[in-house]
Amino acid sequence: MIKKISRCCFIFGKTLIPGFLLSIFTLTPLFSQTPVDLSGYLASSGIQVQLRNYLLYAQWNTLSGGRCNVRFDLRNGYPLFASLNMSRTGNSPFITIATGIDPRFDISAGSRPRDPWPYIFFDCVDARPYSRSTAHLELDSVKVKSEGARTTVSFSTLTAGVFSGELAVTIYNGSPLLHVEAVMTEEEPRVAYIYDALFSGAPPVVCYKDTSDRFIRTDPPDALTAYMVRHRTIIAEFPAGSLAVFPPPHAYVFP
Repeated sequence: MIKKISRCCFIFGKTLIPGFLLSIFTLTPLFSQTPVDLSGYLASSGIQVQLRNYLLYAQWNTLSGGRCNVRFDLRNGYPLFASLNMSRTGNSPFITIATGIDPRFDISAGSRPRDPWPYIFFDCVDARPYSRSTAHLELDSVKVKSEGARTTVSFSTLTAGVFSGELAVTIYNGSPLLHVEAVMTEEEPRVAYIYDALFSGAPPVVCYKDTSDRFIRTDPPDALTAYMVRHRTIIAEFPAGSLAVFPPPHAYVFP
């Protein structure tokens, strides 16, 4: 059974600093072309997808009249999100919000107790022997599939300990939302797991609303740090815009 063991979303948007550009990768070493399957892609989804050398471009409109653009880097060993870009209107130039953003999934996996109930919602993974691993994406293939006004780009193969599968990024036409999922499965019985969904990058400022409803802006910590935040949301603030990262609510219908 396939399990979406880890998922998160982020919304990116512009600030009032027009014309600021962050640097984009220009170094192009030799690489093997990752095969991209576009047979399931439909232009009628409203999302433009185009392959140029080692970059896969996706571009779409927002309901406010702007445009979003994402460039995926198909080279192994490079951040998956080469750049995230937006424009205020359909005719204005794109502004680069962030470059070199890479998804990361840390998974702790152990065993489930021998309980007569077939399903256990809450389980303490660290109550029994367990292992912890960081998911690794080895880009063997990419598949693009459209359904209605959404397009999903699936990157294979994603592995983490006993789990293996793919990384799926779903784009919704009309929205600056990117839905990122680690879609993996495992063959071993009675596996208990817990995960952390992260994004690595170099934002100059981290912003969040604390439990007292105050907005906090701080320098990024040198090590992984847990914050008590409202709305399960934390924001990476860049000079030209920001990325808000949050898990999807338990009950929500995506666009």
